[in-house]
Amino acid sequence: MMVRSFGELSKVKLSGNELKTIALSAMFIQHLAIANVVTGYYNQLLAIGRLTLPIIIFLLVEGIYHTRNKLKYFLNLAIAMVISEIPYRLAFKIDLTQPPIFMNIFSALILSFLFAMIVILIQKYIKNAIVMLVVLIAFFILANIFEIDYNIYPIVLVLIFVGLRENIFIRNIFLYFTFVLEFEHFLLGLVVILLLNLYDGKRSSRIEGGDKREAIFGEKVVKYGYYLFYPVHFLLIYVIKILM
Repeated sequence: MMVRSFGELSKVKLSGNELKTIALSAMFIQHLAIANVVTGYYNQLLAIGRLTLPIIIFLLVEGIYHTRNKLKYFLNLAIAMVISEIPYRLAFKIDLTQPPIFMNIFSALILSFLFAMIVILIQKYIKNAIVMLVVLIAFFILANIFEIDYNIYPIVLVLIFVGLRENIFIRNIFLYFTFVLEFEHFLLGLVVILLLNLYDGKRSSRIEGGDKREAIFGEKVVKYGYYLFYPVHFLLIYVIKILM
């Protein structure tokens, strides 16, 4: 077996789709534990899922900077939130009438999307720290009112990824310490930093005509497949629990 040199390893990069695949895989593993489909190594499986949110929020912010149609991006998130709610509640045996209206992660992503858009506009046109602070407090309050997943942590992540987008070193420091404060996982915090620093700024790893897998299924199938994975994996967990 050939061992790669440090120089070769330093050239390793991850596309947005590859990062998203890692994040969704970690989330699936975590949800298998939370739903009691897998009963052993609960804490370890739960810890793996902690990788998901920073990666997803990072890609959300990058998507805002790169997408041409931000309204369509927002609508995709909203539709995914609505579609995912019943499968989410079925997987975790949550009563359909239990508040809040939307418990799934897309509610956090929508609020994060809106906050990111406002922060970007403030950075570009207003450039006022007091206005930024007022907006930040307002979104902290909204996060609590709507009881979004992970509370204010997604909002904090957006602030880091937008405000420190041009200063990766400082971004890494803030990201690491906020991750440790939120989850108390020192090693996983380093893993998150490593993964995000391997991002190559591209949606996919297409080279000279494109990745063959994406060429077969089409970029749109891949794109919306990620959206569909979220409700579908909950339905899969629900079916497995019925059969157990």
